[in-house]
Amino acid sequence: MGYHYEILEHKADIKFKITADNLNDLFEGALQGMADILVLKEDLTEEKIEKNIKVSSLDLSSLLVDFLSEILTFSDIEDCVFNEVKINDLKNNKIEAKISGFKFKKLKEEIKAVTYHQSRVEQNKDGQWEAVVLFDI
Repeated sequence: MGYHYEILEHKADIKFKITADNLNDLFEGALQGMADILVLKEDLTEEKIEKNIKVSSLDLSSLLVDFLSEILTFSDIEDCVFNEVKINDLKNNKIEAKISGFKFKKLKEEIKAVTYHQSRVEQNKDGQWEAVVLFDI
């Protein structure tokens, strides 16, 4: 696994930071982090769901927010949590991927939205990618 994420302190919402070796790992870590916020592993069923998604945005930071927002929408529609992604194509403003996850029995936390507020994606001086994402709960 080429990523690490941590929950950052925030008064009202959930803010987290992902650090990854490359952009693919960054998006994978962001998806897994969101899944871990939504549900406990023991509350997942064995019913697997898969979807192909395509998302385009203005820039990389917006792309991450829009990617997670699209997946959150599918989670709400399907009553499932997506926690795996196979990225087919990723550029600064476009991602095409296959996501998969499982139906859940109950949510640990409900995320209302993935916000643009304070969200960012950038490469640090060591060459690692970092992102900060804020979830409205």
